[in-house]
Amino acid sequence: MSFSYTYRELFSIRMFHDYFLDLGIVKFSGPEMSNEERERQLSLFDWSSYLDIQPTAETRKKLVNQRMRIFRDKMSFKVLVSVNNNTPDEPFIAISPELQLNFVVKITDARFSEYSAVHLDPVHIFRLTNKRLPLIPLFDAIDHIPTIIDDEYLLNKRSTRILKKYYQVPPEVPIIGIISIRMRVSDEAYSITYEDPENSGIQLIKGTQFYMRFENSSYYWKYQRKDIAEHYLTEEKYPLVRNGFIKIDPEDLDPPIPSGYIKEGMKLPNPQVGLFEKTEGEIYSVIYI
Repeated sequence: MSFSYTYRELFSIRMFHDYFLDLGIVKFSGPEMSNEERERQLSLFDWSSYLDIQPTAETRKKLVNQRMRIFRDKMSFKVLVSVNNNTPDEPFIAISPELQLNFVVKITDARFSEYSAVHLDPVHIFRLTNKRLPLIPLFDAIDHIPTIIDDEYLLNKRSTRILKKYYQVPPEVPIIGIISIRMRVSDEAYSITYEDPENSGIQLIKGTQFYMRFENSSYYWKYQRKDIAEHYLTEEKYPLVRNGFIKIDPEDLDPPIPSGYIKEGMKLPNPQVGLFEKTEGEIYSVIYI
């Protein structure tokens, strides 16, 4: 005899990264991008190209015991749970309100730090949680506003070491973040489950959605001539983007590119990830012309 189980989304984390979703200087999150452009950008996006999220060893056991499973699509990381067929909001196996699931975040793209505004490393990881903790902002789940991963979510070296030890993450494993999701928290808007009003003690599923966003990095652009040791700088920083094109006027550079060196109608190229130069503490994106 075979059995089939019905699964429902317990919670999800929707992913965003401006480097992949912006179109030139047009922000994915801004009003200038049309709905058609936004849909096209989303069709090209896949968060697994730069991140991986895995449960800790302890959470793996909890997932099995609670009949939960992980599901990933191009936009989201999801945890599903088996539910009763007649009551789809009720887990097949009762969930304790104190249940907490923990996940480690790893980079899958070696150049992630070059196009991301926040600079992460194995000794300064970020912490996301829906449980209110001192000094750490909450992982937002209200009004579809993404949590921007910035310095406010970073832990110091000591806290990183303690947290990795607590969650049994080997010191040599290069994680950049830990996500902790508790079923019930003091702020109900951030909870994953709620108590059945007709059956005290039974936890029902809310289907909470979290939103996680990385901003893209911006640099001064340095146009370096190939024939002579001369270069031209932008007077402001511009973002790195995967898609679209940012138009730079040769006369707006410092100094301006001499007339005749660039053919009429030719567009100055945009930089590629990986070509950088550090001078007097400033990082420049280098473009050879």
